[in-house]
Amino acid sequence: MLYGQLNVIKSLGTADERLIASRGPGEFVGELSLVNPDGLRTASVRTHGTTHVWEMSHEVFLGLLGKHKELSTQLIRSLGARLTYAHNMTIQDLHEKTWKFNMLTMS
Repeated sequence: MLYGQLNVIKSLGTADERLIASRGPGEFVGELSLVNPDGLRTASVRTHGTTHVWEMSHEVFLGLLGKHKELSTQLIRSLGARLTYAHNMTIQDLHEKTWKFNMLTMS
């Protein structure tokens, strides 16, 4: 992203819609659609104000990874950090829902 802000949203437009993360200048989104062979997206993004982004094809992405080993390493680190964050948020969400369910059933 060149500048602006993107909000990463799960289940966009549904009752379960929730903000997963916000991304700013220098960060990237959509990498999983380039890594996954089927190209499916796991979340949606919504701009927060004026935002300018770069877009690249699957072929260009793979070419860059092949030519720049440090880019591959950084991508793996970033994906690992994002996976850990998503896992922790899922566990937290599950705990909150379990607590609410228990409170309702105890009443």
